[in-house]
Amino acid sequence: MARENRKRGATPDLNSAVLEGTRVLNLDGKDIGTISQVHANETVVVRIGPMNGGTSIPVAMSTKEMEFLRDNAGEVYAVVDWSKSRLSEAAKFEAPDQKLNQQLAEKG
Repeated sequence: MARENRKRGATPDLNSAVLEGTRVLNLDGKDIGTISQVHANETVVVRIGPMNGGTSIPVAMSTKEMEFLRDNAGEVYAVVDWSKSRLSEAAKFEAPDQKLNQQLAEKG
């Protein structure tokens, strides 16, 4: 997406209903994923991929690292300065209940 076609989004309307499903692009305009969850602590979960085996992985990102913009049709998207190596090395996001379930299963 050409930089000149970008319009800065007004941040007051960026709530979970708007952000969930939002495309996330790198600085080159390549689509790297989609926001799948929004958390209260300025963190979103981005489904990155597909990665190395054809599956997407959830990665936590801070909204402070994102620039939210609108395209010519008014759709919100985010741009992040994450390299391909940083994306592939990012830790997989696990919700607290997933961790608890895993711990219980290991004790079980």
